[in-house]
Amino acid sequence: MIVYLMRHGEADSKIPDSERELTENGIKQISSVANQLKDKSIKPKRIIHSGFVRARQSAELVSQILQTDNGPQMEQGLRPEDNPSVWVKKLLGENEDIMIVGHNPFMSKLSMYLAGPRNYCEFQTGTTIAYQRKGEDWELLWKLTR
Repeated sequence: MIVYLMRHGEADSKIPDSERELTENGIKQISSVANQLKDKSIKPKRIIHSGFVRARQSAELVSQILQTDNGPQMEQGLRPEDNPSVWVKKLLGENEDIMIVGHNPFMSKLSMYLAGPRNYCEFQTGTTIAYQRKGEDWELLWKLTR
């Protein structure tokens, strides 16, 4: 099972946090990364997001470009300040590839929980990182940037 962690694209900073929409540049960032994923024949079974507008828009764009079978779904516990340890446990119960579209500092913390501090990855907007589960451990496969 592979988990893909994606930080949303660049968003407008002039409106309340949960309502921030992707900028034109943010749309380009996510489109670029999604097309790189498509070139690698990546098609997660599920795409989930925090429910914040910029994460939802990013997830929808990825789903459209990858032509996934199911549309993105909002899940609790993926907001910027949520505790990623909850998702570490949830991911151990997943059997199919999943993409999580979210925010910092949540994504950086989840990355560290999964792979440990030695494999910690920075998440700029649009960054996507793949981890493969090996029993209860996670192995960093690759990192894509915009």
